Amino acid sequence: MDYLSCNYLTGIRCPKIGNLQNGSFINDFDNTFGQKVSFRCNGNFRLVNASEIICQEDGQWSALKPHCERKE
Repeated sequence: MDYLSCNYLTGIRCPKIGNLQNGSFINDFDNTFGQKVSFRCNGNFRLVNASEIICQEDGQWSALKPHCERKE
C-alpha cells in the first residue's frame, strides 16, 4: 500500500457506537478504520449479533451493533 492509500485510510471513521444497554465494551476503542470493538452482556442477558465488529475501509462497521436480550 502506498503513502496516499495509508493517508486516506487514517481519515476513515465509522458511525459512533452508543452504550450497550445491559452490557459493556470489553476493550477501549475509537471509531476509526481498523478498530475492533468487542462486546459482552451482563449476567442474565445474552448477546444478539456479532460479539466483535471492525471499522472497515468503507466507513461502516463489519456487522450490526449487537444488543443484549434477557435470557429465558
